Amino acid sequence: MKSSVRKTYIKIQGRFFFVGFKMSCMKSSVSKEPCVANVEPNAIISTSSCIKRLNVNKCKKEDLNFISSFKLKINRNDKLTAIVAYFDILFDKNATNKVEFSTSPAHQSTHWKQTVFYLEKPIEVTEGQVLSGHISCYKNIKDSRSLDIRIEATVDGDPDNIIFDQEYLLQ
Repeated sequence: MKSSVRKTYIKIQGRFFFVGFKMSCMKSSVSKEPCVANVEPNAIISTSSCIKRLNVNKCKKEDLNFISSFKLKINRNDKLTAIVAYFDILFDKNATNKVEFSTSPAHQSTHWKQTVFYLEKPIEVTEGQVLSGHISCYKNIKDSRSLDIRIEATVDGDPDNIIFDQEYLLQ
């Protein structure tokens, strides 16, 4: 995601803070909470990667705790400022007309939007690089409606070249 997509304000616990004010003391707290927003398609700078497939007719709540690998190929030289998550869904069981849609930035907007995981520090990336990593997602122990998410990535498959490793709380 390009840095130009960021809005001119950040919503933190019901209050709006306008860009232009020095709030570096809040940066680590803000970057730990994902943002739900519509992302412009031209802000996406990589391929996508499926991190979890669920059969909504058969899944159990323990299926929602997972660790998955991903690979994202960078499409252009840019700054990576966030990882964007979205879902695609198909309802076709016993249906005469199947219902299918995507919440991808490349598709028509829905009220679900996308989940944006901002990085603490932007990372310079170049076309052709491949970011490989893992995402883990677990139900939060203190709040059953929240998720603890960790995203870590390396560049071009080099395990010694970790470019980010961040934890998030999705509430």
